[in-house]
Amino acid sequence: MTYRIVSILFLLSAWSGFAQTSAPPATLLSPRALMPVAPIFSSDRLICVRSSIGMAGYRTPVLLFTDNTRSEFFRATRLVFPTPPAQLEILIGNKRDGDKQVLSSRFRLSDKDVVERIELPDPEAADLALFRRAIWLALYRSWLVSSSEGNENILTKLPSWLAEGAIRKMDKTTWAADIDRILWLWSHAALPPAQELLLIKNGAISEPAIGTVLVAYLSERKSSEGKTPFDTLLKNASAGNDWSIEKIAGAITGTTNLQHLDEDLDLWLLSLSKKVVLLGMTSEGVLQRFRSSLLIYPSDYGKVFNSKKPYITFQELLETKDDPVLRKAALVQARRIGMAAIGRDATLTGLAERYMAFLEAYAAGKQKPDLAQLLAVAEAQRKEVEQAVQAGKTLRSE
Repeated sequence: MTYRIVSILFLLSAWSGFAQTSAPPATLLSPRALMPVAPIFSSDRLICVRSSIGMAGYRTPVLLFTDNTRSEFFRATRLVFPTPPAQLEILIGNKRDGDKQVLSSRFRLSDKDVVERIELPDPEAADLALFRRAIWLALYRSWLVSSSEGNENILTKLPSWLAEGAIRKMDKTTWAADIDRILWLWSHAALPPAQELLLIKNGAISEPAIGTVLVAYLSERKSSEGKTPFDTLLKNASAGNDWSIEKIAGAITGTTNLQHLDEDLDLWLLSLSKKVVLLGMTSEGVLQRFRSSLLIYPSDYGKVFNSKKPYITFQELLETKDDPVLRKAALVQARRIGMAAIGRDATLTGLAERYMAFLEAYAAGKQKPDLAQLLAVAEAQRKEVEQAVQAGKTLRSE
Protein backbone atom coordinates (compact mmCIF):
# COMPACT_ATOMS: atom_id res chain seq x y z
CA MET A 1 0.00 0.00 0.00
CA THR A 2 1.55 3.29 -1.06
CA TYR A 3 1.24 6.65 0.61
CA ARG A 4 -1.39 9.08 -0.50
CA ILE A 5 0.75 11.62 -2.31
CA VAL A 6 -1.30 14.62 -1.32
CA SER A 7 -1.11 13.89 2.39
CA ILE A 8 2.61 13.13 2.22
CA LEU A 9 3.42 16.36 0.36
CA PHE A 10 1.25 18.34 2.72
CA LEU A 11 2.89 16.80 5.73
CA LEU A 12 6.41 17.33 4.44
CA SER A 13 5.77 20.94 3.49
CA ALA A 14 3.95 21.64 6.73
CA TRP A 15 6.65 20.07 8.88
CA SER A 16 9.34 21.90 6.93
CA GLY A 17 7.55 25.21 7.28
CA PHE A 18 6.96 24.80 11.00
CA ALA A 19 10.56 23.73 11.47
CA GLN A 20 11.69 27.06 10.09
CA THR A 21 9.21 29.20 11.98
CA SER A 22 8.00 27.49 15.10
CA ALA A 23 10.44 24.91 16.42
CA PRO A 24 13.98 25.96 17.34
CA PRO A 25 16.45 23.26 18.48
CA ALA A 26 15.54 21.71 21.83
CA THR A 27 18.63 23.17 23.42
CA LEU A 28 17.21 26.64 22.76
CA LEU A 29 13.70 25.99 24.03
CA SER A 30 12.91 28.00 27.11
CA PRO A 31 11.41 26.35 30.21
CA ARG A 32 8.10 27.86 29.26
CA ALA A 33 8.33 26.45 25.70
CA LEU A 34 8.82 22.99 27.17
CA MET A 35 5.49 23.20 29.02
CA PRO A 36 2.66 21.13 27.52
CA VAL A 37 0.12 22.82 25.30
CA ALA A 38 -3.52 21.77 24.99
CA PRO A 39 -3.81 18.62 22.84
CA ILE A 40 -5.81 18.53 19.62
CA PHE A 41 -8.17 15.73 18.59
CA SER A 42 -9.69 14.17 15.50
CA SER A 43 -13.40 14.74 14.99
CA ASP A 44 -14.25 11.43 16.69
CA ARG A 45 -11.69 12.13 19.46
CA LEU A 46 -10.06 8.74 18.90
CA ILE A 47 -6.82 10.44 17.81
CA CYS A 48 -5.09 12.76 20.22
CA VAL A 49 -1.90 14.71 19.44
CA ARG A 50 0.13 16.16 22.32
CA SER A 51 3.19 18.42 22.32
CA SER A 52 4.98 21.16 24.21
CA ILE A 53 4.27 24.83 23.54
CA GLY A 54 7.46 25.09 21.51
CA MET A 55 6.48 22.23 19.20
CA ALA A 56 2.79 23.11 18.90
CA GLY A 57 3.13 23.88 15.21
CA TYR A 58 3.57 20.21 14.42
CA ARG A 59 0.25 19.12 15.90
CA THR A 60 -2.01 19.81 12.92
CA PRO A 61 0.10 18.16 10.18
CA VAL A 62 0.74 15.17 12.45
CA LEU A 63 -2.99 14.85 13.16
CA LEU A 64 -3.83 15.04 9.45
CA PHE A 65 -1.24 12.41 8.57
CA THR A 66 -2.47 10.09 11.33
CA ASP A 67 -6.10 10.52 10.31
CA ASN A 68 -5.31 9.87 6.64
CA THR A 69 -3.27 6.79 7.55
CA ARG A 70 -6.11 5.50 9.69
CA SER A 71 -8.48 5.92 6.74
CA GLU A 72 -6.07 3.97 4.54
CA PHE A 73 -6.05 1.19 7.12
CA PHE A 74 -9.84 0.84 7.09
CA ARG A 75 -10.00 0.94 3.29
CA ALA A 76 -7.28 -1.72 2.99
CA THR A 77 -8.58 -4.09 5.66
CA ARG A 78 -12.34 -3.42 5.81
CA LEU A 79 -12.15 -4.43 9.46
CA VAL A 80 -15.07 -3.60 11.73
CA PHE A 81 -14.55 -2.80 15.41
CA PRO A 82 -17.30 -4.44 17.50
CA THR A 83 -16.36 -2.13 20.39
CA PRO A 84 -14.63 1.29 20.29
CA PRO A 85 -10.85 1.01 19.79
CA ALA A 86 -8.27 2.40 22.18
CA GLN A 87 -7.49 6.06 21.71
CA LEU A 88 -4.47 6.64 19.47
CA GLU A 89 -2.22 9.16 21.20
CA ILE A 90 0.65 10.78 19.28
CA LEU A 91 3.29 12.43 21.45
CA ILE A 92 5.53 14.96 19.71
CA GLY A 93 8.96 15.16 21.32
CA ASN A 94 11.25 18.16 21.77
CA LYS A 95 14.39 16.73 20.21
CA ARG A 96 15.97 18.20 17.10
CA ASP A 97 18.98 15.91 16.75
CA GLY A 98 17.93 13.83 13.71
CA ASP A 99 16.42 10.99 15.73
CA LYS A 100 14.38 8.97 13.21
CA GLN A 101 12.85 6.64 15.76
CA VAL A 102 9.13 6.04 16.10
CA LEU A 103 8.32 4.57 19.52
CA SER A 104 5.07 2.80 20.30
CA SER A 105 3.42 1.14 23.28
CA ARG A 106 0.02 0.11 24.59
CA PHE A 107 -0.75 0.83 28.22
CA ARG A 108 -3.60 1.33 30.67
CA LEU A 109 -4.22 4.73 32.25
CA SER A 110 -5.15 5.17 35.88
CA ASP A 111 -8.82 5.49 34.97
CA LYS A 112 -8.65 2.03 33.31
CA ASP A 113 -8.83 3.38 29.76
CA VAL A 114 -6.31 1.84 27.34
CA VAL A 115 -4.17 4.06 25.11
CA GLU A 116 -2.05 3.24 22.08
CA ARG A 117 0.79 5.75 22.25
CA ILE A 118 3.19 6.61 19.43
CA GLU A 119 6.07 8.95 20.17
CA LEU A 120 8.06 10.99 17.66
CA PRO A 121 11.19 12.09 19.57
CA ASP A 122 12.22 14.40 16.72
CA PRO A 123 9.19 15.15 14.53
CA GLU A 124 11.36 16.78 11.87
CA ALA A 125 13.45 13.62 11.34
CA ALA A 126 10.86 10.90 12.08
CA ASP A 127 10.75 8.12 9.51
CA LEU A 128 7.33 8.43 7.85
CA ALA A 129 7.27 4.76 6.81
CA LEU A 130 7.87 3.70 10.42
CA PHE A 131 5.27 6.19 11.63
CA ARG A 132 2.68 4.86 9.21
CA ARG A 133 3.48 1.27 10.17
CA ALA A 134 3.19 2.09 13.90
CA ILE A 135 -0.26 3.60 13.32
CA TRP A 136 -1.45 0.52 11.44
CA LEU A 137 -0.02 -1.83 14.07
CA ALA A 138 -1.73 0.09 16.86
CA LEU A 139 -5.05 -0.08 15.02
CA TYR A 140 -4.67 -3.80 14.36
CA ARG A 141 -3.94 -4.52 18.02
CA SER A 142 -7.02 -2.53 18.95
CA TRP A 143 -9.08 -4.54 16.49
CA LEU A 144 -7.87 -7.83 18.03
CA VAL A 145 -8.94 -6.64 21.49
CA SER A 146 -12.22 -5.25 20.16
CA SER A 147 -12.96 -8.56 18.45
CA SER A 148 -12.63 -10.34 21.80
CA GLU A 149 -15.09 -7.96 23.50
CA GLY A 150 -12.38 -5.81 25.02
CA ASN A 151 -10.37 -8.67 26.50
CA GLU A 152 -6.80 -7.32 26.65
CA ASN A 153 -5.44 -10.78 27.51
CA ILE A 154 -5.96 -11.86 23.93
CA LEU A 155 -2.71 -10.08 23.04
CA THR A 156 -0.82 -12.49 25.31
CA LYS A 157 -2.54 -15.54 23.84
CA LEU A 158 -1.63 -14.82 20.22
CA PRO A 159 1.91 -14.96 18.80
CA SER A 160 3.70 -11.64 18.36
CA TRP A 161 4.29 -12.30 14.67
CA LEU A 162 0.57 -12.35 13.94
CA ALA A 163 0.03 -8.59 14.19
CA GLU A 164 3.40 -7.86 12.56
CA GLY A 165 2.62 -10.22 9.69
CA ALA A 166 -0.83 -8.74 9.17
CA ILE A 167 0.65 -5.25 8.83
CA ARG A 168 3.32 -6.42 6.38
CA LYS A 169 0.67 -8.15 4.29
CA MET A 170 -1.36 -4.94 4.02
CA ASP A 171 1.51 -3.34 2.08
CA LYS A 172 1.33 -4.95 -1.37
CA THR A 173 4.98 -4.28 -2.21
CA THR A 174 6.14 -5.91 1.03
CA TRP A 175 3.65 -8.75 0.58
CA ALA A 176 4.92 -9.50 -2.94
CA ALA A 177 8.54 -9.49 -1.73
CA ASP A 178 7.65 -11.76 1.20
CA ILE A 179 6.01 -14.24 -1.17
CA ASP A 180 9.19 -14.36 -3.25
CA ARG A 181 11.36 -14.90 -0.17
CA ILE A 182 9.26 -17.68 1.37
CA LEU A 183 8.77 -19.52 -1.91
CA TRP A 184 12.54 -19.42 -2.48
CA LEU A 185 13.13 -20.91 0.99
CA TRP A 186 10.42 -23.50 0.43
CA SER A 187 11.76 -24.55 -2.99
CA HIS A 188 15.22 -24.99 -1.43
CA ALA A 189 13.84 -27.10 1.46
CA ALA A 190 14.91 -24.37 3.89
CA LEU A 191 11.57 -23.98 5.67
CA PRO A 192 10.92 -25.90 8.91
CA PRO A 193 7.81 -28.13 9.09
CA ALA A 194 4.44 -26.41 9.48
CA GLN A 195 4.14 -27.27 13.17
CA GLU A 196 7.47 -25.60 13.95
CA LEU A 197 6.57 -22.47 12.01
CA LEU A 198 3.14 -22.08 13.56
CA LEU A 199 4.39 -22.69 17.09
CA ILE A 200 6.75 -19.71 17.05
CA LYS A 201 5.02 -17.77 19.83
CA ASN A 202 7.14 -14.86 21.01
CA GLY A 203 10.27 -13.02 20.07
CA ALA A 204 11.49 -11.83 16.70
CA ILE A 205 11.22 -14.21 13.75
CA SER A 206 14.53 -14.53 11.92
CA GLU A 207 12.58 -14.21 8.66
CA PRO A 208 9.83 -11.57 9.01
CA ALA A 209 8.34 -12.85 5.75
CA ILE A 210 7.35 -16.04 7.59
CA GLY A 211 4.87 -14.11 9.73
CA THR A 212 3.35 -12.46 6.67
CA VAL A 213 2.82 -15.75 4.86
CA LEU A 214 1.47 -17.54 7.93
CA VAL A 215 -1.09 -14.77 8.46
CA ALA A 216 -2.22 -15.22 4.86
CA TYR A 217 -2.36 -18.99 5.34
CA LEU A 218 -4.54 -18.69 8.44
CA SER A 219 -6.82 -15.99 7.08
CA GLU A 220 -7.36 -17.05 3.46
CA ARG A 221 -8.34 -20.71 3.83
CA LYS A 222 -12.05 -21.20 4.52
CA SER A 223 -14.08 -24.08 5.86
CA SER A 224 -17.42 -25.20 4.47
CA GLU A 225 -19.06 -22.88 7.01
CA GLY A 226 -17.16 -19.92 5.56
CA LYS A 227 -14.91 -19.53 8.60
CA THR A 228 -11.14 -19.24 8.40
CA PRO A 229 -8.62 -20.92 10.74
CA PHE A 230 -7.82 -17.44 12.01
CA ASP A 231 -11.48 -16.90 13.00
CA THR A 232 -11.36 -20.13 15.03
CA LEU A 233 -8.02 -19.37 16.67
CA LEU A 234 -9.14 -15.83 17.52
CA LYS A 235 -12.25 -17.21 19.18
CA ASN A 236 -10.14 -19.69 21.15
CA ALA A 237 -7.77 -16.94 22.29
CA SER A 238 -10.72 -14.77 23.33
CA ALA A 239 -11.90 -17.63 25.53
CA GLY A 240 -8.50 -17.66 27.24
CA ASN A 241 -7.12 -20.72 25.48
CA ASP A 242 -3.43 -20.91 24.73
CA TRP A 243 -1.98 -21.06 21.22
CA SER A 244 -1.29 -24.77 20.66
CA ILE A 245 -0.40 -26.89 17.66
CA GLU A 246 -3.40 -29.17 18.29
CA LYS A 247 -5.83 -26.26 18.06
CA ILE A 248 -4.01 -24.89 15.01
CA ALA A 249 -4.06 -28.23 13.21
CA GLY A 250 -7.71 -28.78 14.11
CA ALA A 251 -8.70 -25.33 12.82
CA ILE A 252 -6.86 -25.89 9.52
CA THR A 253 -7.28 -29.58 8.65
CA GLY A 254 -9.98 -30.74 11.06
CA THR A 255 -7.59 -33.26 12.62
CA THR A 256 -4.58 -33.18 14.93
CA ASN A 257 -2.46 -35.11 12.42
CA LEU A 258 0.65 -32.97 11.98
CA GLN A 259 1.63 -34.69 8.76
CA HIS A 260 -1.67 -33.58 7.26
CA LEU A 261 -0.93 -30.05 8.46
CA ASP A 262 2.47 -30.07 6.75
CA GLU A 263 0.98 -31.42 3.53
CA ASP A 264 -1.76 -28.80 3.64
CA LEU A 265 0.76 -25.97 3.97
CA ASP A 266 2.78 -27.39 1.07
CA LEU A 267 -0.28 -27.41 -1.18
CA TRP A 268 -1.18 -23.88 -0.13
CA LEU A 269 2.37 -22.64 -0.85
CA LEU A 270 2.11 -24.21 -4.29
CA SER A 271 -1.04 -22.20 -4.94
CA LEU A 272 0.70 -19.11 -3.56
CA SER A 273 3.37 -19.43 -6.26
CA LYS A 274 0.69 -18.56 -8.82
CA LYS A 275 -0.67 -15.57 -6.92
CA VAL A 276 -0.45 -12.13 -8.56
CA VAL A 277 -0.19 -9.44 -5.87
CA LEU A 278 1.10 -6.53 -7.94
CA LEU A 279 -0.51 -6.55 -11.38
CA GLY A 280 1.97 -5.99 -14.20
CA MET A 281 5.07 -6.64 -12.10
CA THR A 282 7.86 -9.18 -12.59
CA SER A 283 10.38 -9.55 -9.77
CA GLU A 284 13.36 -11.89 -9.54
CA GLY A 285 11.24 -14.37 -7.59
CA VAL A 286 8.50 -14.31 -10.24
CA LEU A 287 11.10 -14.89 -12.95
CA GLN A 288 12.61 -17.82 -11.02
CA ARG A 289 9.21 -19.45 -10.78
CA PHE A 290 8.57 -18.79 -14.48
CA ARG A 291 11.83 -20.58 -15.33
CA SER A 292 10.56 -23.69 -13.56
CA SER A 293 7.87 -23.95 -16.27
CA LEU A 294 10.55 -24.26 -18.97
CA LEU A 295 10.92 -27.99 -18.38
CA ILE A 296 8.87 -30.99 -19.44
CA TYR A 297 8.37 -34.04 -17.22
CA PRO A 298 7.74 -37.03 -19.54
CA SER A 299 6.73 -39.15 -16.53
CA ASP A 300 3.55 -37.09 -16.39
CA TYR A 301 2.66 -38.71 -19.71
CA GLY A 302 3.78 -42.27 -18.96
CA LYS A 303 7.32 -42.00 -20.36
CA VAL A 304 10.58 -42.31 -18.41
CA PHE A 305 13.87 -41.30 -20.08
CA ASN A 306 16.11 -41.05 -17.05
CA SER A 307 15.03 -41.81 -13.48
CA LYS A 308 17.86 -39.63 -12.11
CA LYS A 309 16.78 -36.66 -14.24
CA PRO A 310 13.01 -36.84 -14.57
CA TYR A 311 12.72 -33.80 -16.83
CA ILE A 312 13.90 -32.73 -20.27
CA THR A 313 14.82 -29.23 -21.36
CA PHE A 314 13.40 -27.58 -24.45
CA GLN A 315 16.78 -28.03 -26.14
CA GLU A 316 16.58 -31.76 -25.41
CA LEU A 317 13.01 -31.77 -26.67
CA LEU A 318 14.26 -30.27 -29.92
CA GLU A 319 16.65 -33.21 -30.38
CA THR A 320 14.07 -35.94 -29.79
CA LYS A 321 12.48 -37.92 -32.57
CA ASP A 322 8.91 -37.21 -33.49
CA ASP A 323 6.80 -38.64 -30.64
CA PRO A 324 3.02 -38.18 -30.27
CA VAL A 325 3.32 -38.29 -26.46
CA LEU A 326 5.91 -35.50 -26.40
CA ARG A 327 3.92 -33.44 -28.87
CA LYS A 328 0.96 -33.64 -26.51
CA ALA A 329 3.25 -32.74 -23.58
CA ALA A 330 4.59 -29.73 -25.48
CA LEU A 331 1.09 -28.42 -26.13
CA VAL A 332 0.11 -28.79 -22.46
CA GLN A 333 3.34 -27.06 -21.39
CA ALA A 334 2.65 -24.16 -23.74
CA ARG A 335 -0.62 -23.54 -21.93
CA ARG A 336 1.11 -23.74 -18.54
CA ILE A 337 3.66 -21.15 -19.63
CA GLY A 338 0.89 -18.86 -20.78
CA MET A 339 -0.78 -19.22 -17.39
CA ALA A 340 2.50 -18.50 -15.57
CA ALA A 341 2.77 -15.12 -17.30
CA ILE A 342 -0.80 -13.94 -16.63
CA GLY A 343 -0.84 -10.70 -14.67
CA ARG A 344 2.89 -10.04 -15.15
CA ASP A 345 4.57 -7.26 -17.11
CA ALA A 346 4.60 -7.06 -20.92
CA THR A 347 8.22 -8.24 -21.12
CA LEU A 348 7.49 -11.55 -19.40
CA THR A 349 4.26 -11.94 -21.34
CA GLY A 350 6.21 -11.47 -24.59
CA LEU A 351 8.81 -14.00 -23.46
CA ALA A 352 6.08 -16.52 -22.66
CA GLU A 353 4.63 -16.04 -26.14
CA ARG A 354 8.05 -16.86 -27.67
CA TYR A 355 8.27 -20.16 -25.82
CA MET A 356 4.64 -20.94 -26.55
CA ALA A 357 5.31 -20.41 -30.27
CA PHE A 358 8.15 -22.94 -30.12
CA LEU A 359 6.14 -25.55 -28.21
CA GLU A 360 3.05 -25.14 -30.38
CA ALA A 361 5.19 -25.49 -33.51
CA TYR A 362 6.74 -28.66 -32.07
CA ALA A 363 3.29 -30.04 -31.28
CA ALA A 364 2.23 -29.28 -34.86
CA GLY A 365 5.18 -31.31 -36.24
CA LYS A 366 7.20 -28.44 -37.71
CA GLN A 367 10.67 -29.14 -39.09
CA LYS A 368 13.74 -28.98 -36.85
CA PRO A 369 15.36 -25.88 -38.51
CA ASP A 370 12.18 -23.87 -37.92
CA LEU A 371 11.92 -25.13 -34.35
CA ALA A 372 15.57 -24.34 -33.66
CA GLN A 373 15.06 -20.77 -34.84
CA LEU A 374 11.99 -20.28 -32.65
CA LEU A 375 13.77 -21.68 -29.59
CA ALA A 376 16.89 -19.57 -30.23
CA VAL A 377 14.81 -16.39 -30.30
CA ALA A 378 13.06 -17.33 -27.03
CA GLU A 379 16.33 -18.24 -25.29
CA ALA A 380 18.00 -14.99 -26.36
CA GLN A 381 15.07 -12.96 -25.02
CA ARG A 382 15.09 -14.92 -21.75
CA LYS A 383 18.78 -14.11 -21.19
CA GLU A 384 18.08 -10.41 -21.73
CA VAL A 385 15.24 -10.47 -19.22
CA GLU A 386 17.31 -12.39 -16.66
CA GLN A 387 20.23 -9.97 -16.99
CA ALA A 388 17.91 -7.01 -16.38
CA VAL A 389 16.33 -8.61 -13.29
CA GLN A 390 19.66 -9.83 -11.89
CA ALA A 391 20.91 -6.27 -12.17
CA GLY A 392 18.24 -5.33 -9.61
CA LYS A 393 15.54 -4.16 -12.02
CA THR A 394 11.91 -4.99 -11.31
CA LEU A 395 9.97 -5.15 -14.57
CA ARG A 396 6.69 -3.29 -14.62
CA SER A 397 4.10 -2.60 -17.29
CA GLU A 398 3.65 1.07 -18.08
